[in-house]
Amino acid sequence: MDSAGPMAKTPHDIAAFLDILREENTPGYPAGEYTSVLPGSMSEFSIAAVDYKDWIFPPEYMAPDENAYDILKLKTWKFSENVPLIKPEAASIHGKSCKLMTMLSDFRKDFQAYLDDLEFAPIKSLQELIDFNREHTDAELPPGHSNQKILEQVADLNLTEKQYQEHVEKIRKVSRDEGIDYILDKYDADIIIGPADSGLSSHASGSGYPIARMPLGYLGINGRAFGMVALARKHHEATLVKFLSAWDGTFHPRKPPPMLMDKAMEPSTV
Repeated sequence: MDSAGPMAKTPHDIAAFLDILREENTPGYPAGEYTSVLPGSMSEFSIAAVDYKDWIFPPEYMAPDENAYDILKLKTWKFSENVPLIKPEAASIHGKSCKLMTMLSDFRKDFQAYLDDLEFAPIKSLQELIDFNREHTDAELPPGHSNQKILEQVADLNLTEKQYQEHVEKIRKVSRDEGIDYILDKYDADIIIGPADSGLSSHASGSGYPIARMPLGYLGINGRAFGMVALARKHHEATLVKFLSAWDGTFHPRKPPPMLMDKAMEPSTV
């Protein structure tokens, strides 16, 4: 339901790459180019921010940085805090996750298409793979990885095309009409922001709307990056490009990962 986008060191690099990628008559393409919207300033933006603590994944392996909200309150022309964005989990039918149902259904089709495209494959179907794993549990289902529930779920799933479309439509309704569009309209906002380590990315994929990730730092325990994400309306990639530029100007440019810095400090062996 979503599509891939560029990852780069600077907002300008992203804008330049989007200019290369774009097709003729791309909806939302700025009058100049994506690079023409740069630089951006936080004073131009109205931001709707979700409740950080309510959205972030378990904090024991995340790094909440609510100080970023305090800075944005001072820099933006409007900052709406703790907006009631609906959770992606609301997209369910008869108690079953629409996201999970569509993912399982897509996997079943894609896996079979993959097998059919191989010149030689001893396994001809998903069921044959499941049976093979059961017959060779020592090698295929070792301790700690002793089940194949996901594969079995996929094999047992028999969604009709109508049921599949109902799940997709439910996802779209929750992420678009009841989610992103609702919040942006209600709070007269340009973007929605929140922790990157959260379910916000599910709204991006569910809606098909653009999303951007902004860096804040690295965890001290393992060097893992953390930051925030921004969601915008359909075809508003240019808004996100401009916001990324404003973010860099507000929070300092991205720092290289600590492990790369450590490598750079090592003496040359040449």
